[in-house]
Amino acid sequence: MAAGPGTEGPGTEGPLEVSWVQGFSNKNLAFVNNQTVCYPCGNYILFLDIKTKKTRAVQCQAGQVGAFAANANRRVVAFSDRKLNPVIHIYTFPELSKLTELKGDAQLDYTLLAFSFRGPYLASYSSVPEFVLSVWNWQENILLCSESQPGLIGTSLSFNPMNWQQLCFVAESSVTIWRVERSGDEHHLTRHPVELPDNCGAVSPRKDLFFPPSRNDDPYYGPDLPVSAIAGLEGDEAETFVVQPMTKTAHNVQEFVQKITDVVSYVRREVQKKKDNDKYVNEQGMFKASDLKKEQYDLDCPLSSAVRLKDNIVYGYCTCAPFICKYHFSEENKLENPSVFLSEEKIPSKQFGSGLLCLSPNSQWLAAAAKDGVLFIYNTSTLEAPLKSFNVQVTEEDGNITNTDDMTWIGQRTQKVMREETRRFANQKEEVQMGIKKLRETIQKMMHENEQVPDIEKLELWEFNLDLEEQKQVQAEVEEDVARARKKVEMETLSYCYLQDLIKYDCWDVMCVKERAVKCFHINCQVSNYPLKERSKEELETLKKVLQLKKTETANLKAQKKNLEADSETALSEEEEEKAAEMADGASHWLNGSLSSQYGGDTSILYHQCDLHTKEQKLNQIILLKEIIYKVKTAFNEEFDIVVQQKEQEIARVKERNLKIREILEQLELQVEVWEPVLTDDEMPERALTVQDSEIKAEKYMTREETEQAEMLARLEMERRLAAMVIKEASLLQATVSLQAYLINAALNHFREYKFKLDDERPRALDDMMGGVLEIRKEDILKMDIPPPSFISRSEDLWTEEEKKIFEEYEKKVKELNEEKEEYRQFLRNEWNKLETSIKETTKNFDEIVCKLSEKKLKLEMVIYQEELKIVNLIYALLLDEELDTREAGLHKFLMKKKKEKVKGARKMLTAKYSVEAYTGPYKDALHEEKSLEHGFIKQFADVPHDLLEELLHLYRHRPETPRTETLLDTADPYVKGSPEDYQDALSLLMKAMDELDSPEHMPSGLDPSVWECFCLARRSKMESEELVKWKALALTDKQACLQRRVNENDKMKSELENIFQELTWLKEEKMKLQQNVTVQFLLKQGQVELESTQIPDYSDAVLIDRSVVEELNCALAAQGEKKITAMVESKDFSKGIIQLEWEHKKMKMQIQDLKEKARDIVILPISKDCQLFLSVNNYDTHIAQHLAGMEQSLGVMDKMHKKNVKKHQKKVRELKKCIHLKEQANYELSLQLKEMLVSVSERMHIFEAADTRDISKKITRQRYQEIVKQKYLRILIREQEKQLAILRSEAESWKPRTLHIT
Repeated sequence: MAAGPGTEGPGTEGPLEVSWVQGFSNKNLAFVNNQTVCYPCGNYILFLDIKTKKTRAVQCQAGQVGAFAANANRRVVAFSDRKLNPVIHIYTFPELSKLTELKGDAQLDYTLLAFSFRGPYLASYSSVPEFVLSVWNWQENILLCSESQPGLIGTSLSFNPMNWQQLCFVAESSVTIWRVERSGDEHHLTRHPVELPDNCGAVSPRKDLFFPPSRNDDPYYGPDLPVSAIAGLEGDEAETFVVQPMTKTAHNVQEFVQKITDVVSYVRREVQKKKDNDKYVNEQGMFKASDLKKEQYDLDCPLSSAVRLKDNIVYGYCTCAPFICKYHFSEENKLENPSVFLSEEKIPSKQFGSGLLCLSPNSQWLAAAAKDGVLFIYNTSTLEAPLKSFNVQVTEEDGNITNTDDMTWIGQRTQKVMREETRRFANQKEEVQMGIKKLRETIQKMMHENEQVPDIEKLELWEFNLDLEEQKQVQAEVEEDVARARKKVEMETLSYCYLQDLIKYDCWDVMCVKERAVKCFHINCQVSNYPLKERSKEELETLKKVLQLKKTETANLKAQKKNLEADSETALSEEEEEKAAEMADGASHWLNGSLSSQYGGDTSILYHQCDLHTKEQKLNQIILLKEIIYKVKTAFNEEFDIVVQQKEQEIARVKERNLKIREILEQLELQVEVWEPVLTDDEMPERALTVQDSEIKAEKYMTREETEQAEMLARLEMERRLAAMVIKEASLLQATVSLQAYLINAALNHFREYKFKLDDERPRALDDMMGGVLEIRKEDILKMDIPPPSFISRSEDLWTEEEKKIFEEYEKKVKELNEEKEEYRQFLRNEWNKLETSIKETTKNFDEIVCKLSEKKLKLEMVIYQEELKIVNLIYALLLDEELDTREAGLHKFLMKKKKEKVKGARKMLTAKYSVEAYTGPYKDALHEEKSLEHGFIKQFADVPHDLLEELLHLYRHRPETPRTETLLDTADPYVKGSPEDYQDALSLLMKAMDELDSPEHMPSGLDPSVWECFCLARRSKMESEELVKWKALALTDKQACLQRRVNENDKMKSELENIFQELTWLKEEKMKLQQNVTVQFLLKQGQVELESTQIPDYSDAVLIDRSVVEELNCALAAQGEKKITAMVESKDFSKGIIQLEWEHKKMKMQIQDLKEKARDIVILPISKDCQLFLSVNNYDTHIAQHLAGMEQSLGVMDKMHKKNVKKHQKKVRELKKCIHLKEQANYELSLQLKEMLVSVSERMHIFEAADTRDISKKITRQRYQEIVKQKYLRILIREQEKQLAILRSEAESWKPRTLHIT
């Protein structure tokens, strides 16, 4: 690959150009315009022109290209380099010139880039360690906003096509919609996670696992903590861990994102079709869900990517097979419950693996890329064969591009040469093939004939092979395969040997006590020992330190106890102390919670179960409990070894007795199986480490040396067998000699009857010949036989008298010998029975020992389980304590994070507040100026005639109809259109509309042109002021909304901080409970427990305390009770005096109350004016008479005036009643007309709804408008008449005669 554009080699003056670039990295690809596709390739970005079939390249100067994105609207390309502190480069197309470089805070790499569909905005996402999502204005090279997402790996990033202020961020297991909040020049990113459906397609509500809404605390298992605390995670790791259980698989997320992409793509095209109609977008710039046309289809093949054309044709890339499926979604194919939608056509593809489809903006070209690294570009009209693959060759001379398949250039050249050779030598090739065919037929015929001849005349198959070189090659390949297989087997054997060594080391070598078993002889009972590992030096040193620490603590406690007993006044006597010590010794098992002290364990080294409060004490207690378990197992192993030795001795004795039994059976010539015990593999575990030849079922492979050695061993075995046969014959010969000795002995006895004396030489010679034994042994009696006389073959009639005597003696001797044999056989049987009885008794006794050992081990297992239960409870307490510490640390880190966010939010809120204050003043000034212009208009044109002034005032207030502008959501906030660019655009449109109104055609007749010009300038100023006020109001509203959002965020942050503080308080309480509420293990006697009632009491709120504490408390309660009784007696005596004083006090209070009431009566005694006048005037009667006369005169005058006024008002009432009657009649007529008009209005409304609104003429609209104005005027007139009528009624009521009451 040559250097890229703009690079210079050594010794050259100009830059080098790209000569050849090839490859596809399976990354993003995009169209930079309607006919050019671009994609990264190594250190380059390739631009492939489909029409001209040329390729251009842009080189990344820093090395390999990282993230990549393109924008077809702006014709720009962005990519990042892969280096420390990477930079984002932005190039224009087709100039391929660099516009700018974006430098952020990324340290290693950017993973995602995305352009907005409109506007100069670019989104980027960096990888480890920042994981920051940033939004840039690449034209001005400004970072607008950024937000961190620790540990979240992104897979996709895209802008909303209708609104650049909405981004869709897809991670491996989550989807998030980010919104860019804009307030003036400030931008903020807010996160809105999308709830993904589960495997069944249902969306379940998100659960907050970091702060669970409810807890299911258990009194035994402790508090219910979050999963992150149990996993031991803190900070960001805990928050990331919490998100994981709520997320779905990446496959489900990909399918869900694909559905979202399809919906967005469909809506985008529908909006582009009806760009002038805004019914799909509401006033906030959001899609209306009710107006969107949604379609859903179940397809016959799973698709990894899909694109849709304008004519409802969809192309999808199939994942299960290399096909591009074509679907036609027409109106006839739509169903309410759609079934599986079949594809119309399947286009075979030469690509493999899941792929991606991309459509050009003009819907003419279709690009397909797959995981095999091949890129194809199809024409969407035909789609018969790929127009071009990624394997292209770019030349500097003519720039021609060679169309290729999935083969490389060398492969194509090789194939071309082969085709030319095939065409040139086609005839020769055909002749050679025919010759080979004939030769093959001849050889097959010869092989068939070879099979028919006798075996001695048959040839081997390899002799028919004409190609010896091929045969040698095949043999060599076979030998290589054999060598390869042998090497593979050797490696597998080596791996098995290594695994064997590991298992042997872990399970055998490191064990100081190997696991073995001992079995009974006659019972199916087996007892195994406890395998023990050799303890390391560190463990022994730790145990030594713990024991020393425990001794020190015990001595310290004893010293403190002695001091307390010396200071105590109620010390126990010696007898009471002895009784207490005996009770303590008897109850030690039950309080310690185990019986390990009875089986070799020293429980005095343990802490008391109620004193385990600190973490160090619990850890030391675990070490001491393990030491006790080790001692208990060691004690049992010693007993087990003794039993094993006993069994070995018993087996040796049984073998000795079995030898005697076999000798007896051999003498008795019986074939009886002798029971002989042996040690099994469980009793001799070292046997498993050696493999016997009998265990190998496969045939053993032997080398030449091993074969020779085996033959030599076979010869030696043959010689040994021959020697054994010789020895056997010698033994038979010895038996014959023994028989001859017996006969000679009998002859000698007979001879001694006649000879009293013999020479000494003859007996000595006999002893030498008989082996020094003149009498035969008992063991040989059963083997002896008396040979019959030689004459026994003759008939008895031919016997002589002497021969008859000899025969009688023979029969007598045979009878005696048989009796001796039978006696000896009975002796042997008795001996056999004694031996078997002895074996049975000894083995049964040993079986009883093993059974007792099994029972003891069962109890020992119970003891070990008791100690292990203590260890498990302590470990669980430590684990729970560690989880609480982890949770507390995590909450503290989370609290610090939230505090920083709160400080940041407070700064944002303060900035927003200052911004609102800054915008409020100009808005008020503009509003005041706008009002002053309206007031100044009348003053300015005060000299104009009244009729012209009215007409000018009407024109002054008239506003032109400006053309409706399209809302550019990528340059303004989706909720407020208040940017300066929009203000200038709206103002320019308004001024253009004013040009028509300022023309002299609209000038009133009789008005001076100079006045009209002044009027036009004033009206323009007024409209500019109104437009300015409107846009400043929008800007102020935007700032106030931003301030309100910041305030809401601050309130939410305060509530979160309060929740964190509450959680920390709860954690401290739980830690205190955990330290005080210790789990204690007790041993309870087994048996029935009788209760007064059937209901079992609840001990969940019970507290376990020591008995001495209760007794001391009872003594203290008794002493306090006596004190209380004494105090009660004193209080009773004292209360009598108090009651008497209270009675006297109450009596005096009642007297005081009576006196106060009398004084109050005197003070409030009433004295009227008549009483005062009666007391002050001398002639009271005369005064009263004069006063009455004056009142009668005034009353007469008032009566006359009242009658006169009543007559006047009655006259007015009659006139008003006539007017009211007339008005009522008029109103009745108007109501009838109103009903008719309502009926006509309803009919016209129905007609209006049924007809098209555009067909209604302007004349009907004007008539309806006049009727509405007329109705409105009549309603106003009725209201004014009702007001006048109400006034007249009130005046009439005020003139009614009133009755005067004179007292």
